[in-house]
Amino acid sequence: MTEDKDKRTEDGPVKDDRPAENAEQATTPKTAAGATAPGVEDAPVTPAASAAATSAAGAAGSVESAASEAKAPEPVKQPEPAKAPEPVKQPEPAKAPEPVKQPEPAKAPEQPVAPTAGAVTGDPATRGAAKSPARAAKAEARAEKAAARAAKAEAQREAAAKKPGRKLKAEAAATLPAASEASVSEASASEGTAPVKNPRAARRIAKAIAAGTAGVASIALLGTVAAGGTVAPRTAGGQLAAVAADVPAGDSLSVCPAAPRLLAGAGDGTDAQFRPESSTATTVLRGLTLSDPTGRMPASGVQSLDGKTLQELTKASPKTDEGVPGLPDLKAAAIPSRTPSGPEVLRVGTLDGKDSTGASALSYRATDGDLRGLAAVTCQAPSSDQWIVGASTLVGRTSVLNLSNPSTTPATVNLELYGDKGQIKAPGSRGLSIGAGQSRSLVLAGLAPQQAALAVHVSSTGGPVTATVQQSVLRGLTPGGVDYLGPTGQPGTRQIIPGVSLRGSAAAAKLGSGFEDAAPTLALAVPGAQDAVVQVRVYGKSGQQALDKGVVNAPAGTVTQIPLSGLPDGDYTIAISSDVSVTAAVRATRGTTAKDPSDFAWVPASAPLSTDQVMTVPVGGTSRLQFGAPAGRAEVSYRAITADGAVQPAAKATLAAGTTATVEVPEKAGGSAVVGYLFSASGDPAYAALVQTEDKGPGVSVLSVPVTGSGLDKLPVRLGH
Repeated sequence: MTEDKDKRTEDGPVKDDRPAENAEQATTPKTAAGATAPGVEDAPVTPAASAAATSAAGAAGSVESAASEAKAPEPVKQPEPAKAPEPVKQPEPAKAPEPVKQPEPAKAPEQPVAPTAGAVTGDPATRGAAKSPARAAKAEARAEKAAARAAKAEAQREAAAKKPGRKLKAEAAATLPAASEASVSEASASEGTAPVKNPRAARRIAKAIAAGTAGVASIALLGTVAAGGTVAPRTAGGQLAAVAADVPAGDSLSVCPAAPRLLAGAGDGTDAQFRPESSTATTVLRGLTLSDPTGRMPASGVQSLDGKTLQELTKASPKTDEGVPGLPDLKAAAIPSRTPSGPEVLRVGTLDGKDSTGASALSYRATDGDLRGLAAVTCQAPSSDQWIVGASTLVGRTSVLNLSNPSTTPATVNLELYGDKGQIKAPGSRGLSIGAGQSRSLVLAGLAPQQAALAVHVSSTGGPVTATVQQSVLRGLTPGGVDYLGPTGQPGTRQIIPGVSLRGSAAAAKLGSGFEDAAPTLALAVPGAQDAVVQVRVYGKSGQQALDKGVVNAPAGTVTQIPLSGLPDGDYTIAISSDVSVTAAVRATRGTTAKDPSDFAWVPASAPLSTDQVMTVPVGGTSRLQFGAPAGRAEVSYRAITADGAVQPAAKATLAAGTTATVEVPEKAGGSAVVGYLFSASGDPAYAALVQTEDKGPGVSVLSVPVTGSGLDKLPVRLGH
């Protein structure tokens, strides 16, 4: 026997000659809840489990004694401590131990070993079982059933052995000493986890003990996993707890839509066809790129949707040791003015695995024609989920949804439309295909006619897309303005809309029939199945302003309009709170007479300012920065970025709680044209927007601050079954 043991030690791990069912049970660890524990092969053995397994090393040899005297409720085997565990039918002192078919209750153990504390022999429920013939008979019957199950599983052994992940590593089976159920219990208790006490687990442990020492080693490893510490915690629904995973940085994309165009009629379905604009119309793209804190520039430039370079802005700077550590040396590069030929993309590359910062904006103006007015929009990053609120399909109102796919993957887009009567099931609104590097324009009146204010939910699979709505108004022969509607905030119970600039609201509200959309309005979309109770607060320069309808009930699945014409002229930040998720936007207007041209701007909800956010100032007109702090005191630092690449010294705006502040944007700073701003905020949440108006005429437009960042983003990842 000593010779056999030495031979096993030299040749490596002990070969698993256990019956099929026992081998499969031992090599398929289960958690305490009965679910297969992932990653068991590589699970480290905790100190408590290792100690428990060591304390049970001698218990395998005395299991028959424990079963005979204590009559544990499981079939046991009677191995000899110095012999390899091999199945036999009748245990004999001179032979290798085999599963006991007919154990005799009164038979004394060959090598009695004192039971350890908490071992099977110490269970009060089985104490004194050796003195009861009835209990001996029950143990005998259970042993026979265990042997029958082992024989039945023999046919499955080969198939189970071929499945990856079903076997424990041979090293684990060889290095772990045998362990009893008590050892598993001790390991569980030491890790703060309740031991396995259910009958099924007990039967599995008994069968593994009957299979031999290697099987008991597997039980010790099972106890380690069940006692845990090596498996991620599960939620009640079976999912593992969310883990924040690093998402590698990628190129920054700012996608600008095409210039506004007049419809020449509808083609197939809702696809738009256009005719030339007015003779005075101009469209200008402006973009900028920011360096890292040491002054190194990323590669950047303007491209077409399909990736063709149209204008290079910067080349990637090599990595150097220049610059003083700890002292920022921010630089910028700008495209002050560019006439786009269609949808275009400002692409900014990464630096050292971190996101770089860039931004762009598109502005349009015309002093004649049906598209007379001012329209400007912040060019946006592609997304797979976005909301646009405010599109109108009434007579004389034209709303064209522009979808662009700047990726190399085709996109499939689905639209959900909500109007004042509820959700609109429109044929042709789902499964819209947009090829890689392609764009598509849809006339919304073909999907949802006669809607005063539509909410459009744009979702895509495959490649992410950008979405904007080109909207224009024509009242008879009088132009009523033009604007781009960009994405607003995702539905939530709180929305903040900065940059609401009202002028002549009371007069516009009195213009009468046909001019209902000439007055300022808050459009509120409730996409869920539950009605919303919404509270609207308006904050101006001096604090909160009273509103005629401060609390409204908004029906589920609809868009509700709340008039703002009762507010005096001024600059405002609007805060919306609701008991269910909502999304919103505000229509601001200019023009107070029916015979003169007017204009409008849709203002989206936005996220609070963070650190190092950049926005582009559009070309022309007069621009003002509006800051709002609806919840508490905040401070905003803003630095002008000029066309020569300089980042000017910071100025600060201190905001009292519940107020809105306005800062004029100078035409030049440091002798060069201002092309953008760099923002940082501290204190309570602060919000910002840029309002652009015409020097002469009613033109107005509002731009949101794009969300930018640097470094590796964190994505919550959940695993489940």
